[in-house]
This record gives sequence, C-alpha cells and structure tokens, in this order.
Amino acid sequence: LWAHSVSQRGGAVDSLSEAYVTPAIRAVEVAAAAAESEVTASARERTEQVRQAAANARTFSGSLVIAAGIGVLAIAVGLTRYVGRPLEALDRGMAAVAAGDFGHRLAVGPGRHDEFGRVSGSFRQMADRLAELDRLKAEFVSVASHELKTPINVVLGYLTLLQDGLYGDVPPAQREVLGTIETQARS
Repeated sequence: LWAHSVSQRGGAVDSLSEAYVTPAIRAVEVAAAAAESEVTASARERTEQVRQAAANARTFSGSLVIAAGIGVLAIAVGLTRYVGRPLEALDRGMAAVAAGDFGHRLAVGPGRHDEFGRVSGSFRQMADRLAELDRLKAEFVSVASHELKTPINVVLGYLTLLQDGLYGDVPPAQREVLGTIETQARS
C-alpha cells in the first residue's frame, strides 16, 4: 500500500514536473540565453566604444605631439630672432669700429629693456670714447708734426749751407756724415 501510494505519487510528481518544472527550466534557459546574448552584445558594444576611444586618444596624442613640435619650432625661430639678430648687429658694429667707423650705430637701440639694450648703450659709449680718442690723437699728431717740422727744417737748412761750403770746406768723411743726417732728417 504504501509502495503503491508512493508509486502513484511518483507518477503525480512526474506529471507535475512535466507540467510545471520542465517549462520553468526551459523558460530559465531561454531567459539565460537571452541574457547571454544581451551581455555579449553589450560587451561587443563596449569593446567597440573602448576601441574607438583608444583610436581617438591616439589621434589626439598625435595631434598634441605635432602641436608641441610646432610650438618648439616657433620658440626656436623666436629665440633666433630675439637673440641672433642683435648678436649679428653687435658683430657688424664691432667690425665697423675695428675698421675705424666710430659713428656706426647698432640696429639694436639702447632703449630696449634687456641685456641687448644695455650692451647697445655700452657699445655707443665705447664708440663715442674711441671717436674722441681718435680726434685727440689726430690733433696731437698734427701739433707734434708742426712742432717737429720747424726745427727739422732749420737743421736741413744748415745742412744745406754746410754742404754748399758756406762755412768752409767740408772734408769727405764729414760730407758722408752730413748726408746721413740729411737723409734721417728728411725721413
């Protein structure tokens, strides 16, 4: 009896299992498959978004590298103009002063408020002082030349008188000495 009752109950359990549990398991399997498809699609979509973001990041970083290169180039050109040109002007000015052109003015004026302005001011002071020294030298040479010419002309005059025999005969050895004195006085 009990076995029969268990056997009848087993048939009822089987029919209940087929009626309710099996469809529920199938529904769970279908829902799991749908969830798996949804997760896979979502993962693919997110993977594609990450790939696209990585590509955008590479493009952006490449653009930044190019922009940085352009910036460095612009800074180099600016420094060349800011530093190179004044140095070239100073070099040309020094060559002009060395050649005696004390009136040469640099393209960089002393009005600049940086090192080149200070160097330009010092250059002008130096050139002005050199011009003044050159003027003083020329004046000194002129005065000295004038002061030396007068006594030398007197000496040359007396040498001529001596050689012409105005003060008596001059022996040959003394004539040679007088010739040397005249040559030196003229030079």
